[in-house]
Amino acid sequence: MVTDQRTAVDWAHQIRNLVDVIHPHAKRITLVMDNLKYPHRRKEVAARQDQRNAIARPMQWRFTNEDARVKLKKLYPTEQK
Repeated sequence: MVTDQRTAVDWAHQIRNLVDVIHPHAKRITLVMDNLKYPHRRKEVAARQDQRNAIARPMQWRFTNEDARVKLKKLYPTEQK
């Protein structure tokens, strides 16, 4: 859920909704969060992205698309007949 505010109370309500409503029977819930709400963190991330992009090294893939399809086949959706 996206809100206009990002207060501690809003966060607590979101977590309660996640735990009590969306996943009430989960044995474990793992939260992955970022700190991009803080302007200085945004600047740090942007600076790292700029440095990485300035290198402009081409990506060296270690597999072909066909290899990836074979290895990741179980992750692709299948048609139900």
